[in-house]
Amino acid sequence: MKVGTKHIILFVLAISLIAVGYMRNEIIGFFKGDPDTSEVNKDKNDDGSEDALSTNTLYFSSNRLERDTSRGKVKETYENITKDTNAGEDVKTEAYEKIMKLAETAECETKIEGLIREKGFSDAYVCFNDQGEVDIMIKAENLTQEQVTQVADIVIRYSEADFSDIHIRNVA
Repeated sequence: MKVGTKHIILFVLAISLIAVGYMRNEIIGFFKGDPDTSEVNKDKNDDGSEDALSTNTLYFSSNRLERDTSRGKVKETYENITKDTNAGEDVKTEAYEKIMKLAETAECETKIEGLIREKGFSDAYVCFNDQGEVDIMIKAENLTQEQVTQVADIVIRYSEADFSDIHIRNVA
């Protein structure tokens, strides 16, 4: 059996998607209090106590960095496919469309995070997944129903997400 360029490209795409899924599960594990992930980003004061503000700031920025790094790797894989002289035009077209979708998603997440901060929250993290669901973490001690509705309204206005696919959580 001959292994062609299309097989290699599909293999690389599959590995990239697995990597993105793994990173997403790590992030979700953090939110659910999984001890293997939730201790990673905690800062300690000189007296050994945890600095909640520093922990939360690091939490949001590290999740954004991880999201952007992961997405950058996937984008690079797609770009390599579009430049591959052995790849068929249909494969190149599909890779280009996925690059455009990644860019649209990143722009939408950034816009929604900014709009949430404009509502008075000090920070927010937004992540769309491939199934159309949106996970939103907001830096707040608690969220009122009115605040949750405001955030959901922002997401619905600036994305194609259904209300039932929007998951909003506070991170104290």
